[in-house]
Amino acid sequence: MKKQSYKILWIFGYFFLNALSSLAQPIPTPSAVQQSTGINGAVTAMTVYNDKLIIAGSFTQADGIPCDGLIVWDGTSYDTLPGTPAFGTTISNSIYAMLQYGNSLYVGGKFQALTTNLGSISFGNIIRYNGAGQWLQLGTNTSHPAFAATNGPVRSLHNHDGELFIGGDFTMVDINGSNISAGHIATFDINTKGWDSVGLGSMGLKGNSATVHAMTSYKNQASINAQLVIAGRFENADNTTSRNVVIWDKVLGYNTINTGSFTSQIGSVHCIDTIGGKLYAGGDYNNIGMNNYFGLNAYDGSVWTSLNANIGIDRRVLFSCNNDYIWVGGNIADLGSPKIQNVFIYDVAKDSVIPFSNTYTGVDGIVNAMTEYKGELYIAGDFNNLLGNGTSSNIAYNNIFKVSGYCNNNTTTVNEVKSKTDIQIFPNPIKNLINITNIPSGSKLKIMSIEGKLAYNSFTENEQTTINTSDFTNGIYILQIENNIEIVSRKIVVNK
Repeated sequence: MKKQSYKILWIFGYFFLNALSSLAQPIPTPSAVQQSTGINGAVTAMTVYNDKLIIAGSFTQADGIPCDGLIVWDGTSYDTLPGTPAFGTTISNSIYAMLQYGNSLYVGGKFQALTTNLGSISFGNIIRYNGAGQWLQLGTNTSHPAFAATNGPVRSLHNHDGELFIGGDFTMVDINGSNISAGHIATFDINTKGWDSVGLGSMGLKGNSATVHAMTSYKNQASINAQLVIAGRFENADNTTSRNVVIWDKVLGYNTINTGSFTSQIGSVHCIDTIGGKLYAGGDYNNIGMNNYFGLNAYDGSVWTSLNANIGIDRRVLFSCNNDYIWVGGNIADLGSPKIQNVFIYDVAKDSVIPFSNTYTGVDGIVNAMTEYKGELYIAGDFNNLLGNGTSSNIAYNNIFKVSGYCNNNTTTVNEVKSKTDIQIFPNPIKNLINITNIPSGSKLKIMSIEGKLAYNSFTENEQTTINTSDFTNGIYILQIENNIEIVSRKIVVNK
């Protein structure tokens, strides 16, 4: 009788734990980002700038509002930034990357002369919006307008340890009015308005159709400082064989990410990000080390591992609101069960793929961009419909939609994490500046409103920093400090 009772208890426990596991999985709810007609062309990039979602691509209207390639979404309606140039009618899919750096919005892509409210200006593939209605050059070489900043498209922007890194197809940048070799990656100093090469500028990154698609900051347990990880399509970095992924350190220069990573330059790495202390890479490549790892992989500080999510063709974007689930989008073929079409969720703990919805299999075109805004995940690209799974019909979403029930349900609250780190925050309440000291090295800093709206997002290698809060409205916010060991949350109050 005892054996029978144990068996019943074991069966009950098994199903109970599995039920809990299924309850822990996100159950996203997709919905439209439009009031009427939506966006009438492909979306190629998104970012959050001064509490607004900036959407860019090859479109000319959003809900009937003329916008020519760049539009602002505030969570309710679309609007334009003052003096926005006509990106969308210049070159198809001309914007590839956007980033808030300081108080400015940086926009990179493939464009030269653009007409702004200051007249027709040669920008050289990158432009800066200063927040006061002006779109400005980054370069100073007026004698060579085609090379006003870079001589090729800009595809990636990243803030690493307070410096703006710019990557792409270019081989030269404007330094003090002269064109200098840069090897597909460079830095820009907003104070001096000057460019600089990364590593040995005359060498840099090289290879067949070389480019930089993505960058991230990564710190493993063995390293002292966070290092810049550069990903794309290349064979060498300053004469060191470093195919498609390479680490750059301000002191040590370029180095391979581990012994023999990508054994050949086959395809490209299109996206790379630091999630839960690991590097995750995606693209249309194969052959990492001596293994045939295709398209989606993780690096734990010593070796690359294949994930049980290697389906489809080309992963272009990764996004995670937490360390448990990773959203993957791109040009991803349907390979059966579970039915996946261009977007899915990767469950880190189970090493398995989850359809992003109980009623939809994906979208009918390529996913190019994902970002979190006001506690919701926004997914955009070149598609027309959300595809039903047989129990539901297709829905016309016109190149962008949002997902509720994922990011906001996983936001860490003030009391969820207790930290042993002696982090000091002052003053609190805050007026215009907040000082943070004793920050663990290599931490991500986020400030969110009590409703989960992202107000600040950055990475720091320093033990102390000062954040300008002059643009914040009065209210309660959550300061979140995340590193490889812990997530620390503190309540702060803005009261001007």
